[in-house]
Amino acid sequence: MNSQLIPLPINQYLKQISQMILSVQYSLINASTGSGKTTKVPAALLNHTANKILVLEPRRLAAKMQATRISFDLKTKVGELVGYLFKGERAYSKETRLLFITEGTLVRLIENDPLLSEYEIIFLDEFHERHLETDIAFYHLKKIMEERVRLSIPLHVVFMSATIDTQFLKKKIPDLKEFSVIVPPFPQRIFFLQNNPIVLKEKLAIKVKTILKEQIPKQNDPVTGILIFVPGKREIDELMQSLNNDDELMSHYDLAPLHGELSKNEQEFALSYSETRSQIKIVISTNIAESSLTIPFVNVVIDSGLEREYQGNVKTGFGKLITKKIARANADQRAGRSNRVANGYVYRLYSEQDYESRPKFKIPEVMRSSLMESYLSILRLHTSIELSYFLEAPPSYHQEISYQQLEFLTLIDKSLHLTKKGMDLDLSLDLRLALIESEIPSISINQIKDLLHILSPYLERELKKDFELKLRNKMEKSYSASPKEMDLDEILLHGFLDVAGIISAHKKVILHNGENFILHPSVEEKYGRLPEGTFIIILMTNAADEVTDIYPIEVSALLKFKHVLKEVSIDEITSTGKKKTLHRTKLGILTLSEKVSFSEKNNDDKNSERRAIIQNLLESFFKSEDLIRYKFFSFFYGTGQSNCDNYDSQMLIDIYSLEWSDLEVVTLQHQEDFLLELKSEILDYINKEKTQDFDKLFPTKINFSDKRSTKLHYEIHNENLYEVYAESVIQDFYGLTYSPSIAEGKIPLTFKLLGPHKRALQVTKDLNSFWVNNYPQMQKELSREYPRHHWPLDPKTAAPILLKRQLP
Repeated sequence: MNSQLIPLPINQYLKQISQMILSVQYSLINASTGSGKTTKVPAALLNHTANKILVLEPRRLAAKMQATRISFDLKTKVGELVGYLFKGERAYSKETRLLFITEGTLVRLIENDPLLSEYEIIFLDEFHERHLETDIAFYHLKKIMEERVRLSIPLHVVFMSATIDTQFLKKKIPDLKEFSVIVPPFPQRIFFLQNNPIVLKEKLAIKVKTILKEQIPKQNDPVTGILIFVPGKREIDELMQSLNNDDELMSHYDLAPLHGELSKNEQEFALSYSETRSQIKIVISTNIAESSLTIPFVNVVIDSGLEREYQGNVKTGFGKLITKKIARANADQRAGRSNRVANGYVYRLYSEQDYESRPKFKIPEVMRSSLMESYLSILRLHTSIELSYFLEAPPSYHQEISYQQLEFLTLIDKSLHLTKKGMDLDLSLDLRLALIESEIPSISINQIKDLLHILSPYLERELKKDFELKLRNKMEKSYSASPKEMDLDEILLHGFLDVAGIISAHKKVILHNGENFILHPSVEEKYGRLPEGTFIIILMTNAADEVTDIYPIEVSALLKFKHVLKEVSIDEITSTGKKKTLHRTKLGILTLSEKVSFSEKNNDDKNSERRAIIQNLLESFFKSEDLIRYKFFSFFYGTGQSNCDNYDSQMLIDIYSLEWSDLEVVTLQHQEDFLLELKSEILDYINKEKTQDFDKLFPTKINFSDKRSTKLHYEIHNENLYEVYAESVIQDFYGLTYSPSIAEGKIPLTFKLLGPHKRALQVTKDLNSFWVNNYPQMQKELSREYPRHHWPLDPKTAAPILLKRQLP
């Protein structure tokens, strides 16, 4: 069977597809796995436009191999008519009209040509994968599309996928035009492991050998090739070694790895098929063979059900690859590799119950990762970040903390505009490493070695290579200038200042912004027991928000970063009548140093003290959660300009500092009375007639019929976007069928129903509809995944009980 002679299903539609693409701004090619969309559609468009075509791929290997394949089909050398470009490798020329790049490379092209004016058609291949770079690429392209429409410069953006959520994409892009190529597959049989803990916990190699020796020989159809999906290169190497040591298997099979680090010859061997070989080829691959590359001779797929996925920590900006379960759509895509050219067989190394419990699609990276570096890249190309250009707006908390991190590192200012430092930073490096490289005037060879050793948990192999090269260049340039060297603590803080913190009680790390983390036991194994008060920088966190690596630093290094420090003075009167002033130098909430001074107290001091107390009380109130309820009151019941934001705080300071002028000491009771009077004054100021009803109109909790209650959360995004919600485990809402509202029916409550994993299972304003329409399927899945929890068939009449063992 010569794979090159197999006609590709999409060939007969190429003219129609090309015409559709050129007639609209946004289009979607929804074509079955292996239909030929990536190699045939962009190449066909070369005959329909004289302008250049760009194809964005999620992986380097895919970009390179697709360009190579099309060049072969067109009988040209790669780098001539068709080329590729990504970090560290390129093959293109002035003659190149079809260029394959990785999604991250797009930013470099836009920096040189903000409108991408050379390109008329831009493809986003395998768009369903929704890496962070995918969504950022879409953001840039949407901005460019808007500007090119204004200038009457044609641009056509094309999405390509086999498993995309079409309805979602059409909802986000209403004028999207779709062309579907559904190839009727050959028959397929799917086998699962039995739902037996002993079987499921067996090692990967044992599971695979069992299938190869016991199940595949029973198939009715001959085996033409086997594709095994595993999470990463380590698992490929381990499985290769285990299978190679089995002489019985190796007499029948020939092994080939497939991942992004292979040589050209190794890649070609994995994808090639020879009818003259007596052995059946087994390709052991990462998820690169799931969608980016097609192996044409396969009719058996063995799926581990796992992948390596980037997991970003929003609080720190750190990220790492973790092994996790794939979604059902990914499992289906893998299965689709088996029955393209013959009857297919799929062996899933997990149970059917496990498959059914998985989400249909995985959560896009933009919704679960740090945006710090992405936001910086956007601001370097555009003056501001506008959420309307995202396919999905990231969570507001992620946005807020990313801005805070960038401002703290002085890459943007308080107005969220790019600073010169932010503009000049070399983003060919990781952001933190680029900050270190840009700020150090010189470095020695020993410091380079120490730095690479300290940062080893943070550095991936390629990142380490690039960083070391930059540092060595810095070292060579500094020989003649001989500037003063920084110590290692200061060098590290230039890149990790925002994750500097202090060891507190109970093995916690507290950062300058109040975020706190638990120390993983591995830190103590590495450094021993660190005393409370030790200053550190965080170098790595895990998915459980635990700190897995740190570097202890001296407080003197932190004190050099004066632009983020603040001086705080606290006065008190001693028993002898002297004024005692405590001077503190702080990094956010962290106290770096303090000293005490004494002086005589006078009347001006007393007045200043009282005014400071009132000021602090006002500040605490105007930052409190209570104030949001007052703002709701203002929105719905305010008269004229009578709202919280217009209330005269300075007037209060003047009035109460005068009222308290005869007091020797302002007690806590005085302060509590002040707050009570303040709240009453503000309510009267907003709407005096409704003041007495305030707590009834805007309660702090919702009471259920059986004396249960849960807190109400008030959030205001703008005058037209607000929300009041109750958040609790789903079991707390059993028995509740009506949908309450507050403010005399003006505001329906939102319910965030949490699962045992403390994440939202459902957000709804209509509980009764949820119980009837969505809960039944959810009940089936969750009762299997969390069998100890109470999952009644009829939640509308069930008791609010969390666990089965608590049932009467």
